[in-house]
Amino acid sequence: MSKQDKLADLRQLYESNLYEFARVVYPNRYFGDLHKQMFAFWSNPERKRDQLTLVPRDHQKSVCMGIYVAWIIIKDPTRTFAYVTGVSDLAQKQTRQIKEILESTVVRYYWPDMLNWVKDENSNWKHVPLYKWNENEFEVYHPKRRESGDKNPTVKATSVGSSNTGFHFTDLVFDDIVTEKNFDTEAGRKEVEATYAAFSSIASTGSLVNAVGTPYHPKDIYQTMMDEERELFDENDNFIGTEKNYEVFKKPVETEGVFVWPRTLIPGLDKSYGFNWNELSHKKSKYKAAGRMEQFYAQYYLEPNDPELQKLSRDQFQYYNEALLKYSDGKWRYKGNPLNTFAAMDVAYTDGKYSDYTAIAVIGLDSDGYIYILDLDRFKTNKFHVFYERMIALQSKWSFRKIQVETNAGGSLVAQYMKDAIRENGANVAVEGKMKIAKEGKKRERIAAIIEPRYESKSIFHPKSGMIGLLEEEVVLPNPSHDDLVDALASAIEISKPPAKQVGTQNVIQFKTHSRFGGRVFR
Repeated sequence: MSKQDKLADLRQLYESNLYEFARVVYPNRYFGDLHKQMFAFWSNPERKRDQLTLVPRDHQKSVCMGIYVAWIIIKDPTRTFAYVTGVSDLAQKQTRQIKEILESTVVRYYWPDMLNWVKDENSNWKHVPLYKWNENEFEVYHPKRRESGDKNPTVKATSVGSSNTGFHFTDLVFDDIVTEKNFDTEAGRKEVEATYAAFSSIASTGSLVNAVGTPYHPKDIYQTMMDEERELFDENDNFIGTEKNYEVFKKPVETEGVFVWPRTLIPGLDKSYGFNWNELSHKKSKYKAAGRMEQFYAQYYLEPNDPELQKLSRDQFQYYNEALLKYSDGKWRYKGNPLNTFAAMDVAYTDGKYSDYTAIAVIGLDSDGYIYILDLDRFKTNKFHVFYERMIALQSKWSFRKIQVETNAGGSLVAQYMKDAIRENGANVAVEGKMKIAKEGKKRERIAAIIEPRYESKSIFHPKSGMIGLLEEEVVLPNPSHDDLVDALASAIEISKPPAKQVGTQNVIQFKTHSRFGGRVFR
């Protein structure tokens, strides 16, 4: 194969694969699976909708978006971008990054027609711009660009609140337009919304939007983007339904202890990239010292909560009428609506005076996503048969088919004993083990991420009897003496799935139970 053929093959590889392009222009930067997934998401050739990418802070999303823009320009020099950021400093930084990629030796080698290259007096290649090339905008010099006659810059970088008069673009990028300065006031959020609307209005017909950021507030622009819908019509202009405007890529910092961008030491650079528990703990300590823990959850776990509503209070508890809870046709129902029942056990394999409790929570979930706390149990023991007997008593009452058991050293033995006992006795329940989270801080974060949004959205209902008072203390107190019940509740919610929506019964044969014979007759 000739040198030119090899060059052509490599050029084709880099133009068809955004991840490989990123690696060749940044050979010393660490890109993990997160970034591979982001690059694949942005470069999907079947893409037909706008895209919103939400990832935690410090995860290279802006760097990756700059690479994407440079890649698109190289593939099609006639494309033009409005690059909108939250602050002007980031706008200039992103412009500089994109220009540096286009001026790099790598790009000059594979795509020499992109810019106006000349040799200086020392026979070194030098880029001599013939069009605008400043900190806020620039134009490439490719022949296709010149032939298009487009007077708009290749990239025009600006920030929230800036003017867009006189410009039209084929592509829009919104990069971190929600910031510390504009997220927590209505006026700040309105300014972001106005900027979003203004730039959307000057986009060319058929243009697509790429938005990247980290959520700050439940009412910020990213939620607006996720809620956007458009009407769909068939070829005869008949309305056929609606569709979300945005495809969403969303990844929290970690899930069940697995980091989305694991911390890695790069050989030869003596530099580490990514996150582990120590790095996340360091970040968290800064938010905690500033009294901004709601922002820690928002920016690393992507669960924005209004600061005024973050700490749960008793007035957020709702109660259901237990008399309306009925069992019929092999299923629990509330007001006639079927519930899927689930359970979880938080194991404490000890019975000491000051030790933790083992807790079991049983919940029912209806097709609308409402959660009913059906039963709670709490006890101390180190006897395997007691764990099984307390669980099977609840299972016999509530007919749950699955229970999740947190498996620390003792918990794994308990889970195995319960599985063996179930097989022996023919009980109809599956035991699912889950590794117990050893780090107390992480455990609280997981519980908060599961429990708090559901209380705030009024989707959890309490009974008025049993141990509900103990659970409510664990929910509202910042540092309760025990958190076993709320941990079991969070685990039960994690594994729950709603029943299918009930369909109409117009064409269904109805039955009724005969009170004398226990059988059924046609209605």
